[in-house]
Amino acid sequence: MKIGIITFHRSTNYGAQLQAYALRRFLNLAGHDASVIDYWPDYRREREQLFSLSELRELKTTAKLVYILTRLLTCIRFMKRRSVARTFANKQMNLSKEDSFDVVVYGSDQIWRKFQRTTFKGYDPVYFGQGYVVAKRRITYAASMGPVAFDNESDKAFFRKSMQNFDAISVRESGLQAMLADEFAVTAAKVCDPTLLLSAEEWSSLIVNRYVPTYPYILYYRLNPNADADRFVERLSAAKGIKVIEMRGKIPVMHYGKRYHLAAGPQEFLSLLNGAQYIVSTSFHGVALSIRLRKQFYFVSKEKNANRAMTLLTDLELQDRRVTEAKQHDLTKTINYRDCELRLQQMADSSKQWLLKQLNYEH
Repeated sequence: MKIGIITFHRSTNYGAQLQAYALRRFLNLAGHDASVIDYWPDYRREREQLFSLSELRELKTTAKLVYILTRLLTCIRFMKRRSVARTFANKQMNLSKEDSFDVVVYGSDQIWRKFQRTTFKGYDPVYFGQGYVVAKRRITYAASMGPVAFDNESDKAFFRKSMQNFDAISVRESGLQAMLADEFAVTAAKVCDPTLLLSAEEWSSLIVNRYVPTYPYILYYRLNPNADADRFVERLSAAKGIKVIEMRGKIPVMHYGKRYHLAAGPQEFLSLLNGAQYIVSTSFHGVALSIRLRKQFYFVSKEKNANRAMTLLTDLELQDRRVTEAKQHDLTKTINYRDCELRLQQMADSSKQWLLKQLNYEH
């Protein structure tokens, strides 16, 4: 079966690229001809540029100068990271410019979030099944919208109408599943993120040992600024007596040295995560991949950004891996992956069954 995937495949965000890879890889292993549809609109492409003129225009004079100086000082690492991300997408995702498929799968990641870009504000109708490609069947897999909230009645009306574009709907978070049922009477299955569809052994083909230091280390993945996470990782490092390797969502100006891997690509991220003694993450995919690779990890996040990871941690009975008090969190507890693996396997199996059933659906 010819399957197209629409998601955030060209983002320089590690989780976004790895979930796109995982969904396509799973579908290929299941015997389908799967490719990632190379939909990357201008408003998203502009975000990957070194300088965004539209963003610059909206800044005040002092902020303009800071923006320009920051970009100039980080340009080499920025360009390298973007290049590695593009290479990964081109090599690993079988990118397609075709416009006709048997089935188009929308998701995963936050494809239903409301964008607040200077060049685009609102919901992108393409991620809601409108136009762009021709398909006999349209389904969502593990779709997410980030915070489950609407700004106005117009947003609700758009959502309500857009749900009719899909033949079957699955989402990643319990909150979104409940909202679709309560607000729109839409039945949506809850499935796991694509990164959990692949086994640890299937992920191993992307792991490159040359990226991994020979000494023990903590991998700290700070997607967004978080002072609690900063404090916690230093406490963990001191308590365990091991060094920290840090990766970030945005490249800061004055951070150099062996600790900082700021121009890395998805494979280096996955390799460093796999080789770490401990992981501290502020990101959902940092948590999901830690679980899949059976790592000892901690999740630190601000309340408004925690719902995605907490759905997963609750399902797997790993709520105690969330750090709420950096100075008091118990560092002696470890994860019993024997029990966790059973729950994870059940979750992954039911998600696979749902997806394969929808692909083989006949009217």
